[in-house]
Amino acid sequence: MDVNVIVTQLSCDPFAEEFCTDHDIAILHRTSKQELMRLAEQTGAKPVKRTGLNKSLTDLKSILGREDRFKAAEVLSWLHLR
Repeated sequence: MDVNVIVTQLSCDPFAEEFCTDHDIAILHRTSKQELMRLAEQTGAKPVKRTGLNKSLTDLKSILGREDRFKAAEVLSWLHLR
Protein backbone atom coordinates (compact mmCIF):
# COMPACT_ATOMS: atom_id res chain seq x y z
CA MET A 1 0.00 0.00 0.00
CA ASP A 2 1.18 3.48 -0.78
CA VAL A 3 0.41 5.46 2.39
CA ASN A 4 1.93 8.92 2.83
CA VAL A 5 -0.27 10.53 5.50
CA ILE A 6 -2.18 9.21 8.51
CA VAL A 7 -4.68 11.50 10.22
CA THR A 8 -5.85 10.77 13.78
CA GLN A 9 -8.21 12.37 16.25
CA LEU A 10 -6.02 11.27 19.16
CA SER A 11 -2.30 11.00 19.72
CA CYS A 12 -0.19 8.26 18.16
CA ASP A 13 1.78 5.57 19.97
CA PRO A 14 5.49 6.51 20.02
CA PHE A 15 6.51 3.19 18.43
CA ALA A 16 3.94 3.63 15.65
CA GLU A 17 5.13 7.19 15.13
CA GLU A 18 8.74 6.03 14.84
CA PHE A 19 7.72 3.33 12.34
CA CYS A 20 5.85 5.89 10.24
CA THR A 21 8.74 8.33 10.36
CA ASP A 22 11.14 5.59 9.24
CA HIS A 23 8.84 4.88 6.29
CA ASP A 24 8.27 8.54 5.28
CA ILE A 25 4.65 8.60 6.48
CA ALA A 26 3.43 11.88 7.96
CA ILE A 27 1.06 11.73 10.94
CA LEU A 28 -1.41 14.48 11.78
CA HIS A 29 -2.24 14.18 15.48
CA ARG A 30 -5.28 15.49 17.35
CA THR A 31 -7.23 16.47 14.26
CA SER A 32 -10.77 17.63 14.98
CA LYS A 33 -13.59 15.41 13.76
CA GLN A 34 -14.73 18.23 11.48
CA GLU A 35 -11.30 18.50 9.84
CA LEU A 36 -11.00 14.71 9.63
CA MET A 37 -14.33 14.46 7.82
CA ARG A 38 -13.34 17.31 5.51
CA LEU A 39 -10.10 15.54 4.60
CA ALA A 40 -11.98 12.28 4.03
CA GLU A 41 -14.38 14.07 1.70
CA GLN A 42 -11.53 15.71 -0.23
CA THR A 43 -9.51 12.49 -0.59
CA GLY A 44 -12.22 9.84 -0.83
CA ALA A 45 -10.88 8.11 2.28
CA LYS A 46 -13.15 6.45 4.82
CA PRO A 47 -12.49 7.09 8.51
CA VAL A 48 -11.79 3.85 10.35
CA LYS A 49 -11.43 2.90 14.01
CA ARG A 50 -8.24 1.23 15.19
CA THR A 51 -9.94 -2.19 15.14
CA GLY A 52 -10.63 -1.67 11.43
CA LEU A 53 -6.92 -2.04 10.78
CA ASN A 54 -7.35 -5.81 11.29
CA LYS A 55 -9.14 -6.04 7.94
CA SER A 56 -7.64 -7.75 4.91
CA LEU A 57 -5.27 -5.84 2.66
CA THR A 58 -7.94 -5.67 -0.04
CA ASP A 59 -10.45 -4.17 2.39
CA LEU A 60 -7.90 -1.66 3.67
CA LYS A 61 -7.03 -0.52 0.15
CA SER A 62 -10.71 0.26 -0.43
CA ILE A 63 -10.79 2.76 2.47
CA LEU A 64 -7.65 4.67 1.51
CA GLY A 65 -8.07 8.07 -0.03
CA ARG A 66 -6.01 9.64 -2.74
CA GLU A 67 -4.70 13.17 -2.98
CA ASP A 68 -1.71 14.24 -5.02
CA ARG A 69 -1.89 17.87 -3.96
CA PHE A 70 -0.61 17.50 -0.38
CA LYS A 71 2.48 19.45 0.48
CA ALA A 72 4.19 18.92 3.83
CA ALA A 73 6.39 21.54 5.46
CA GLU A 74 8.04 19.81 8.41
CA VAL A 75 9.89 22.95 9.47
CA LEU A 76 6.62 24.83 9.93
CA SER A 77 4.68 21.74 11.15
CA TRP A 78 1.80 22.17 8.75
CA LEU A 79 0.20 20.40 5.83
CA HIS A 80 -1.32 22.23 2.91
CA LEU A 81 -3.84 20.98 0.36
CA ARG A 82 -3.48 23.05 -2.78
